[in-house]
Amino acid sequence: MKNFIYVLLLIPTLALADLSQTQLVTLNADMQTNPDVTSMVVAQDDIGLANYYSTETSDKGWVTNFTLRALFEAIDWQETIARTDAERNTLEFMFSLGQVDTGQANVRQGLADIYSGGAARSIAQRAALIGAAQRLVNRIERLLNSSLSGGVYTLGYEGVLSTRDAANARRYQP
Repeated sequence: MKNFIYVLLLIPTLALADLSQTQLVTLNADMQTNPDVTSMVVAQDDIGLANYYSTETSDKGWVTNFTLRALFEAIDWQETIARTDAERNTLEFMFSLGQVDTGQANVRQGLADIYSGGAARSIAQRAALIGAAQRLVNRIERLLNSSLSGGVYTLGYEGVLSTRDAANARRYQP
């Protein structure tokens, strides 16, 4: 019972990880120079800041937990059945843990290699998987992830900005 209570106390901590010092510096610098948030910074409106930076953008990021379910929703079964045994085995191996991180270039290349070839269905399947492996990023993710791969952000930081992190960044003194 005692261990169960410790686990319950740990869960909120895992859900709201504080920004690193580097991330705080980056966010503070944006707050100081971004005219869209000037009034919120002056008013110390940390809820407004958190909402602003958590707003979705039109930019895309690679899904870091591309699940087997997402694969099943994007897959062309006839094209998959037509692949070689080695290709199907590789696909099964890649998803043996239930998900893959498409932010990793080798994972994206593996999916492309499985559905290689110039046939229309192969090309369409690769495009469908690439599309399913991306999602829209919010402003804080775009700000804290400068690494682009094919015009798509590789996400090291994921999630919305908490009010606590907004306040910490706003008050940050280098």
